[in-house]
Amino acid sequence: MIYRAKITYWVALCILLAPSMVLSQRVRVRFELLSFSDNFDAPSERWSTEANADNLFVIQDGEYILHRKNNTSPFLVIAGLNEEISSCRFVASLKVEKNIGSDPFAGVLFMMQPQASGGFLIELNRKKEYRIRQINSGVYKYLTGNSKNGGWVKCEPANDAGLNNIIEIRTADGSFDLYINDSYLVSFYEPSYKTGNIGLVIGPDTRARL
Repeated sequence: MIYRAKITYWVALCILLAPSMVLSQRVRVRFELLSFSDNFDAPSERWSTEANADNLFVIQDGEYILHRKNNTSPFLVIAGLNEEISSCRFVASLKVEKNIGSDPFAGVLFMMQPQASGGFLIELNRKKEYRIRQINSGVYKYLTGNSKNGGWVKCEPANDAGLNNIIEIRTADGSFDLYINDSYLVSFYEPSYKTGNIGLVIGPDTRARL
């Protein structure tokens, strides 16, 4: 679900800076207007469905079920929205199944730029860990953790594998607040993205449900 504020104000700032991470909320806007919601009651043009050697993506029984059969690389699913998002509150329920793969993970994409030239990935694994990555022209940068731990850090509010986790992102004026299961985790700032798209990431040899 995506909620928009009644009044959106954008500061004209075009300085390209690395996102700065802080541990206090930055977004104070109230989001009251529901802009987009999908209960996956039926297939739609917003989400791709496919069945091949690498992927099995289906909409069934009120869920978007993603099975990444390829065991070497993740896959990005970009939503087919009619317009890009700006200041909003984005909420998604995500479940990573536990009985498949050696190191499964899945997550949401946010503020994705055309041709995946920029944007953020908020990911969860079955070890109750999360990570935030930024993509820039095909290159991934860890905003949490480090290269040694693959960007993964402990996520106390996360539920066990096989259970739903509620991912919530609030953004306004280049600031981003991340919540998992209604618990605030971290904030970061990236003024270079004025608008963007949403989507999903599914790890190799992973099955997840939205």
